[in-house]
Amino acid sequence: MGQNLTKKEKEVLKKGNFKSIKKHFDFENINKTNTKGKTPLHFACFWNADKQILEYLISRGCNVNKQDENGYTPLHMLCQTKFPLLIDSLDVLLNNGAQLNLSANDGKTTIHIAATNDLINLETFKYMIESGGDVNAIDGDKKTPLLLLCETENPDPLKIRVLLEARAKINVEDKWGLTPLHALVKNTKKTSLIEMLIENGAKVNAQNLKQQTTLHCLFKQSHPSKSLAKVLIQAGANLSVSDQQGNTVLHYAALNKHIKKGITSLLLENGSDPLQKNYEGQTALKLSKKISNSNVNKEIKSFLSENGSTDPIKKKTLIDPKIRNNLLNKISSLKSFNEIQPEDIEISRRIGNGAFKEVFEGNWNGQCVAVAKLIEGKNFNEEQLNDFTQEIMTVCNLDHPNIVKFYGGYINDTSKLMIICEFCQGGDLYDLLHSKKDLNNKQKIQIAIDVANGIKYLHQNHLVHRDLKSPNVLLTEKGKAKITDFGLSKTMNTSMTFMNNTIVGTPRWMAPELLRGEQNYTNKVDIYAFGILLWEISTRKIPFEGFGPFQLSGLIGFQGQRPELSEKDLFFDLIKKCWDQDPKVRPKIETIINDLENLLLNN
Repeated sequence: MGQNLTKKEKEVLKKGNFKSIKKHFDFENINKTNTKGKTPLHFACFWNADKQILEYLISRGCNVNKQDENGYTPLHMLCQTKFPLLIDSLDVLLNNGAQLNLSANDGKTTIHIAATNDLINLETFKYMIESGGDVNAIDGDKKTPLLLLCETENPDPLKIRVLLEARAKINVEDKWGLTPLHALVKNTKKTSLIEMLIENGAKVNAQNLKQQTTLHCLFKQSHPSKSLAKVLIQAGANLSVSDQQGNTVLHYAALNKHIKKGITSLLLENGSDPLQKNYEGQTALKLSKKISNSNVNKEIKSFLSENGSTDPIKKKTLIDPKIRNNLLNKISSLKSFNEIQPEDIEISRRIGNGAFKEVFEGNWNGQCVAVAKLIEGKNFNEEQLNDFTQEIMTVCNLDHPNIVKFYGGYINDTSKLMIICEFCQGGDLYDLLHSKKDLNNKQKIQIAIDVANGIKYLHQNHLVHRDLKSPNVLLTEKGKAKITDFGLSKTMNTSMTFMNNTIVGTPRWMAPELLRGEQNYTNKVDIYAFGILLWEISTRKIPFEGFGPFQLSGLIGFQGQRPELSEKDLFFDLIKKCWDQDPKVRPKIETIINDLENLLLNN
């Protein structure tokens, strides 16, 4: 029992001959180990012994969960096999009590190992997860199976999809602050993989401990892919974000001599500022000249020559002349509009952007403001321009402490359309909820009350927001919540019903009737979204993390699926009422506010 395995015995296990194994191993020596603590079952699993051999060794007393000096069990060894793994072999261990989620000394479970072993096929990998494998287990470096898989040289897209379908956390960070998306941009040039993670909620602007975004990581590579850069930018990558040395993505490009022609122009056309300085006072233009990076330097100089200015307010967008007059007529009909001239606005930095709109922090008459304008240099269709126009027409008539305050804008030239609103120092609610900052119940309830009061004001003014979600709730320095982004808002008709034949909004927070594409709906779509928001505030989890937009349409719209809800959740009763599948059952906003105020008194 205390003896070490001999060289001959290990050779027998490697050859995998059943008769020889029976001859050499029985009850009295079945748990012999080598100097590293591996038993005959460890070796048999590593050499992918057949079902008969595994059953024999276990029947003679081999411990299926015995850990060697590295903490590896026979099941860990089976997942490290250099041969194609069969489900039959896996079944033998599982049916005899092998633990899928037992961690080795380095924290890795069998799912970590199987995710990165190409010889474990998709069917076997799915079977392990269906048998109880934890897709969100973390190893000693705080890496999940998904993060490890994304770090491999050629990540398997099918295994990534399996992990996402099993609700693998998409924005989990390792000990260095890296997310799966950070890892993936380093190890693939396939846009489809990047798009898969983004569709499932990956945050393109997440920063690691060095404050590098996914776009920073892409441009650290020797030959960054232009197509990947496009995907990240279209998904909202913020080009003005600086790392811990103050370097933007354009600084990274300036320092990379392998940048292909056209990539620098892509960054510049989407808002990168070639004159933005890092903490050493260096601009991308100066850096590219300093290291003789001629491609980048030429494109920056050409851009500055053509545009004449790096001020986003002075740059023009490209708009079809056919729809220009129609938009101007719409906006000019506004009675309560304060016109602000572009030259009166001083821009400091970009703070956010979307598919067709970007937002800057600016200064207007000594006051810190947020400036929203169409992304310069892009062509816009009528639907996108109508959304932006709708936002102008909506916000100029709103005045409530829980609605972001509108100061004015510029509308005389559709190529320079802009909206000036109050700047909220506290950032958005999404970032707060999914950060590590402490929030007590009283703070959570007060945020919910603030948002509810904003909704009440909108509904009293016959408006429905249609895109209520945590990224569209901003916070002041003192923590007061304010609703923003009214590009999708609509006016109610006299029957309190909306007529629409397109799906709008963000699926994670979107009401089932909107996802089903119903043409008649009421302001109860905002109540549903508020229910999801309450769940997010209570749990501080991302709604439906791991699911893509196409999956969500069916799961929410037709199957009635909701995020997992516990009776211990702060807003349990209210959440259930708000996200009811039947809009008529959902409470009125006045009832919700009353319930929240009572809850605040009790806390």
